[in-house]
Amino acid sequence: MAGVSPFREAPDPAAPNGTALEKVYLYVLGPLLLPTTALFYAAKYLATAAPKRTSLRQYLGLQYIRVLLTGKPLGAPESWAAASESPKAGLGNNLVYGDSLQVNTVDVITVPPISPAELVQHAALPTAAGGRVQPAERPGFVISPEAALGHGTAPAEPGEQLLLYIHGGAYVFGHPVADPFVWKAARDTGRRVFSVQYRKATSPETAWPAPLLDALAAWAYVTGTLGFPAASVHVMGCSAGGHLALALAQQLHATGAAMPGALSLLSPWVDMTMSFPSIQARDVDYLTADWLHAPVKSLARYYTPEAVRGPLFSPVLAGAGHWSWLRIPVFISVGQIEGFIDELTAFADRLTEDGVPLTLNVDPDGIHSAPSLPFMPAYHYDDFVAGLRAQFDLMKTATPASSPESTP
Repeated sequence: MAGVSPFREAPDPAAPNGTALEKVYLYVLGPLLLPTTALFYAAKYLATAAPKRTSLRQYLGLQYIRVLLTGKPLGAPESWAAASESPKAGLGNNLVYGDSLQVNTVDVITVPPISPAELVQHAALPTAAGGRVQPAERPGFVISPEAALGHGTAPAEPGEQLLLYIHGGAYVFGHPVADPFVWKAARDTGRRVFSVQYRKATSPETAWPAPLLDALAAWAYVTGTLGFPAASVHVMGCSAGGHLALALAQQLHATGAAMPGALSLLSPWVDMTMSFPSIQARDVDYLTADWLHAPVKSLARYYTPEAVRGPLFSPVLAGAGHWSWLRIPVFISVGQIEGFIDELTAFADRLTEDGVPLTLNVDPDGIHSAPSLPFMPAYHYDDFVAGLRAQFDLMKTATPASSPESTP
């Protein structure tokens, strides 16, 4: 509602903070759960008469991840050295990444923070944060495939397009170049990819809007320092990164800035209230509402429950017409059996009703973010990257999109 502050007067006392004990849980207690988890879920799988949607191996792997996440504490904020790491070619990595490390190069840079003048609208700093959330330098990564028109940190070439990738991890873990997905996307689209290691919301200093400030810094880097026109930048987000991509678009719209050329969203998180049935009921997917409550509490510690139900945190709950300003091509891919299927089906309906140029891909037998997972069958990734290429083709013919003035 216009005029109502989204901020709490004091931080949510129930917001959890990250702890170094997360590493103990993952590397000591976690493996101890493996034998009992495997036995229990193997028996359940074999006893189920219904048609199987995954192989036994995939099912056991997903259930182990699910059990591991359910008890996992939030991790402490990472060091700069850990945030700046990127994988190196070698026998072990080559088995996972294929040739994508050989055919791409990576440059690690420092992304400057946004200026105080940009701390407006959705990027305004909460008073309850007491100055603890501030713009900050962050590690950034430029992945350059051989086929790209430009490479590394060189200025944009005439006609060059760039993929701005925002990774997932429920805002509490994840790294932009730590898995094969983004490396393969660079190789298979032939475009430079830029990504920032945005801050994870596991402390009072890194809660929202810190991730948005870092996404804005990444946007400023590719459109300012590298010189890409906004309409030549294709923003891709996965899971929480899909949510952050939508938040970035809403902030650009609210400030009257030029919009990107396209949005591609893989299993984006669009309901932080977890109010749709599928996130409560899915027993195949590894993502559960029980685990997601803690990341939301930590992320939104300075925001009211009403704000969490609003379109910035829960885009699917926006009222009719909220997305009518979004006139760039949007591609959404959602797994047929993932926990977010209901909210993303509803979100696709809302976008379509608001006149957004939308392509929806329902990934057959897909779990959450299946195209990004190296242990899933290749067709999940192949279908998604075909959608990415189609988005780039639409950008070639699209009129550069400037955001109209924001409306209440």
